[in-house]
Order: sequence, then structure tokens, then C-alpha cells
Amino acid sequence: MSYKILEQNGIDIENIDGAAFNNFAAGGRDGIMAGVLSECALVVTGNTIGISPGVFMIHGIRVKVTDMETIVMSSMPAQAVRYQIIAQVDLNDNAVSFSMFAQAPKNLIQDDLFKQRSGKYQAEIARFTHQTDGSIGDVQKTADVIWAGGLSGGAILNIGNVTTQTIEAGLAAEVDVDNRYDEENGKYYTDFKFSIPKGQDAGIYAEIAESGQDKPSSTLAVGGMFLTEV
Repeated sequence: MSYKILEQNGIDIENIDGAAFNNFAAGGRDGIMAGVLSECALVVTGNTIGISPGVFMIHGIRVKVTDMETIVMSSMPAQAVRYQIIAQVDLNDNAVSFSMFAQAPKNLIQDDLFKQRSGKYQAEIARFTHQTDGSIGDVQKTADVIWAGGLSGGAILNIGNVTTQTIEAGLAAEVDVDNRYDEENGKYYTDFKFSIPKGQDAGIYAEIAESGQDKPSSTLAVGGMFLTEV
């Protein structure tokens, strides 16, 4: 029988062993470790978005950002374009590499590193809009801040903050769900943040507001839920 007791003194533990345990302890979640440095806070200046120091947990692989990492959008698009910021780890021949970049929203590459022992795994960190003047706006941090590991059995969903923001017309609607721990109440809460494109009738709303009439409502279906603008 061939085996290794990973907690035995003197045993050589491979990076994939540590990552598998981290992923298990985090409940299989990708995100940002709570309470470490600046928790990878986002900072926007003009056409540059910065990712502050913190620790990413990407399929159990911890990546510590020790200094501000920046992404610069140098062009001026003819129309507003939505982007996602990707954190990516590559595992090849037992060596791990990391990269971070912006791309148009698409399905993530998430190879099963623990079974294949090689491959590529991506996690989305944030989304933003590259405006026609070249600036960056409508920034939304989509990576969860991970406070605790997995849960067993049934879990109670405590609804936290529900907020909305308006993004450029023509972009796809988005919803971000984030779990957080409230130390004062000792409970976990689930926050919802909706990004809603500007309607084609935005100008009409302004005219109605000036005339004192009631504004017509618009309803957006997101993930089986209906959000009504009133």
C-alpha cells in the first residue's frame, strides 16, 4: 500500500496538497481572505484601476498581493465597454504561476487542478466599465471576502444590504452576491448589489419629473428574482 500521512513530521507536502486543504477549509469558495492587509480593495484614478494588498484564495491557492497592482486602459472606445478583472493561476509540473488581467466578460476557465494536477484556474475579482472618454467607472467588486470555511447541514439566509447602481445603456444587467460576517450581531449576512443598465426612456423620466407626473416603473428579471425600479 502506497500512502502519505500529510500530518506526519518530515513528510514532503506538495503545493497541490496544501491547496486542496485550503479549498476544503474555504468551503470550495474563491475570493479574498478577510482581515488581511487591505482585503484587495479597488482604487480607481482616471483610466487606471488598482488592486490593493491582500490575499486571494483561488481554488485553494493563496496569492498574496504585497503592493498595489494596476491595470491601465489606454484606449478611448467608441461606446462603453464592460470588462471583468481576472485572477488566474497556472499549475504545470508542480510549479504555480499567477497573473491578473482585464477581459470582456466570458465564461471562466476552471480546470480541476486536484484531479488533473495541472491546468488553469480563473476567478473573477471585479467588473468595470471603460467609458468613451477613456475613464473607468461603474466599478463592482465581485470576489467574496471569505470569513469562514464551509457549512454543513442546512443554512439560514440572512438578507443584508440590497443596493443598486446604474451602468451604461446597452450593457448586460449584473447581480453580485456577497457574504459577510457582522461581528456585532455574530451573524452572517448576504448582500445583493444590482447593476442595472440605463433605460432608453431615461430622458422621458427627466421630462416626467419636471412635469410632476408619476414615473412609469420598469421591472428587471435577474437570476429568477424581479427588481422593480419605481
